[in-house]
Amino acid sequence: MGDSADGYPGLPGWGARSAATVLARYGRLEDIPELATEWEVSARGALRLATTLAEQRARALLFRELATLRTDAAIGADVDALRWTGPRDDFAAWARRLGAPALHERASILAPTSAGPRAWLVQAYEAAGQRDRAREEMAALRRLDPAAAGRLTVR
Repeated sequence: MGDSADGYPGLPGWGARSAATVLARYGRLEDIPELATEWEVSARGALRLATTLAEQRARALLFRELATLRTDAAIGADVDALRWTGPRDDFAAWARRLGAPALHERASILAPTSAGPRAWLVQAYEAAGQRDRAREEMAALRRLDPAAAGRLTVR
């Protein structure tokens, strides 16, 4: 069975029910016998399913590998080096070229500072129409970081 949301094709004929039935018995693709006569489970169209799997097993294994999140891959940096610290110097020019100069302002407000999460809350409450909560967070933000508060408005 494929995953159309992520663009991984399935094997023809293998739907949710047949995949669940066979994998419930064997657990892994590698452990499913090639011949349907060797299957210890009853699946509708077992001969056709076994033939398709035999012909396309390598393809199924490839797509499984591509869909598997690797936690052991070297990334060339430690986690702290990957932490977002705010927009880069060239981001303002890039946002202007896109016709969205406010993007830089929003990213700057959300940059991780002592005020970052609180600034985000102000915007989230404002967007949700919870103006009283937005005003409360804005008051706290003014105490914490007046400069960041000065870049935000609450109606």
